[in-house]
Amino acid sequence: MSEDILVLIFMHLSPEDLILASPVCRLWSLLARNMLWKDYGATLSQVVARLQGPTVFKAQDNDGRKLGLVEKDAWLAFNEHHAETLRYLTLDVPLSQNLCDLLKQFVSDADNPGLPFPNLRALSIRPKAMNRADNAEFMSTLRYILTSPLVSFMIEFHGPSQTICVDTILQELTDLAPRLRHLKVLQTSSFGNFSGGFGAFKELTRLQISDITYPAWKSLEGCPKLEEVVLYYNGDLWADLAEIAGIVTLPSLHTLRLDVQSQSDAFSVVYIYPILMKTVMPLLRILQLDTKNQWLQLQRVMLRLQGDSPLIEELTSWHQYLDTSVMVEHLVPFDHLTSLSLILFSRGGPLKDAHVEYIAQKLPRLRELSFRSGESSGDVGLSDASLIALVRHMPLLKKIHVELDLQDFVSPAHIDPHPSVQELEIGVSNLSDEVSPAFASFLATMYPNVGTSSFSVANAFGRVDQLNIPIAIINAFSKAREGDTR
Repeated sequence: MSEDILVLIFMHLSPEDLILASPVCRLWSLLARNMLWKDYGATLSQVVARLQGPTVFKAQDNDGRKLGLVEKDAWLAFNEHHAETLRYLTLDVPLSQNLCDLLKQFVSDADNPGLPFPNLRALSIRPKAMNRADNAEFMSTLRYILTSPLVSFMIEFHGPSQTICVDTILQELTDLAPRLRHLKVLQTSSFGNFSGGFGAFKELTRLQISDITYPAWKSLEGCPKLEEVVLYYNGDLWADLAEIAGIVTLPSLHTLRLDVQSQSDAFSVVYIYPILMKTVMPLLRILQLDTKNQWLQLQRVMLRLQGDSPLIEELTSWHQYLDTSVMVEHLVPFDHLTSLSLILFSRGGPLKDAHVEYIAQKLPRLRELSFRSGESSGDVGLSDASLIALVRHMPLLKKIHVELDLQDFVSPAHIDPHPSVQELEIGVSNLSDEVSPAFASFLATMYPNVGTSSFSVANAFGRVDQLNIPIAIINAFSKAREGDTR
């Protein structure tokens, strides 16, 4: 395992385990789940002090605990030892005051002027439950950190009581971070749309934003390097964008994602399509659609895309309550696709081996293929027969991500290799200790040239006894070839 890329996810580790693990970490991630931070306060400062030049620091508190108040020693230790090497900083905390307290630990004081992070390139923060009293302090702290040489900035608001206007934050970015290449500003509650312009961001290549207005969309013409746009629908977006037909020109744009945030608004994907068709669709190479439960609307979009977007090579689609068999049939027009990713959520009907066989026959040029289920939905229940179908029909395939149900797995007598595959990501369910060695041998034989592989076991969260299953698979790969196996 490479010591340069190790992410620690600690849930049941003791403070002593953390200290032992810290010397091998260069990419450092803190994911706090099912634990009390107060039990780790002193430990974290020791861990941080022993890290070997981290470039990434991620503090995430998913359980609503007061991150930033009980471990100040850890943040101070990090600032003391690693401020100059930090390149990526992610802070996801539930309370705005905690966020301000945490940010303060990273900035220089009056006796030590200068940039808080001279090499910081990416900042991602997700304040929650922001109230009006916190605005001034939050913006003051954020304004100071923006003096770092950022090229990526992401902020995502959560909660019903947001009061900071997006316009204010974007104006600060325009003044302090005009070199941004990646910008993401999202909110889950309506508290003002961005009405300003993006023209100052001449280096911007990727934009993710919700509730964009027509003037803001029009201003994107001032971003000559813009390649990717992600639109999240929360308000009257489509009514605003209805004015842009034939007006906005984005010549560098090649990737578009339309993300519908509620099922009732899914029709908007079709409503806005004729508008976008005249502006950006003819140039697209990558399209991502979240159509929720509107499979009929998806059908209409797919048929239109065949003629209107001849350059599309990569398609990602999210589905909920979807008739799987109908969905698969409407992928046929995309016989020139090189990358296909389908994410199926609950109640959509499971993807079957026959569907995979159908896709494999119709899309022989694919180089990347991914079938995933939504959050714990279990709607992808493929077997090893799907992998065998891919061998027969997809000789160019290089990357596979599938989820397999191996309850009835029996290793075939003859296994045809799939030598083109270089990257493999597999999730398994119903895999017993008895079956895992045979399945590992099956994979090792089928994929002799895999250099990167990843395995996960369903329903094994927190069960240490289940770790021997992916370990057995990893060991089989390690014995069969050299590569990055994790």
